[in-house]
Amino acid sequence: MSKLAERITQQFGSVLDGKVGARVFQSNGLDIVETPREKLIEMLTFLKDDPECDCDYFIDGFGVDYLELEDASSERFGVCYQVMSKAKKHRIVIRTFVPETDAKCPSATAVYYGALWPEREAFEMYGVIFVGNPDGRRLLMPEDYDEGYPLRKDFPLRGKGWRDSFEVYEGYEPKIPTEFNRPPPGKY
Repeated sequence: MSKLAERITQQFGSVLDGKVGARVFQSNGLDIVETPREKLIEMLTFLKDDPECDCDYFIDGFGVDYLELEDASSERFGVCYQVMSKAKKHRIVIRTFVPETDAKCPSATAVYYGALWPEREAFEMYGVIFVGNPDGRRLLMPEDYDEGYPLRKDFPLRGKGWRDSFEVYEGYEPKIPTEFNRPPPGKY
């Protein structure tokens, strides 16, 4: 376990009991902390403000659907944030689980504003609502899209039938402008 993981265990030991959803472990050399969603913002704030952690850089945030994973918690969705310290050169992933029946998670944008777009994407793709996210507009899908959440594992691979209504273009050949002056084949 790294010094960063030890520091988190020292600070949040009463919450991290070692069970799935409340533990610290390593995977592929990366420290991962699973925390209850009620403690998510407190933990992210600690990582940013504590001088020993100094996690001042938000790397990424994303959602995960654990529908068919037997080793996951009993909750269907996971929300992960990866942060790092530029000065101390360490990084960590903070993960919390969100039930399908109450797919709400506190927004990390008050701590790391860079979480804004990843949270919007996780909402659109998985349906997890980030309470406190200041921008609820759609990011990837049309504003009037109401067919479900495309990255959920129970979403049909071919969509819900609306692709069949698109016009099909047969025999389309793109026109390449002549000003590109490409050399003849084989003479590069």
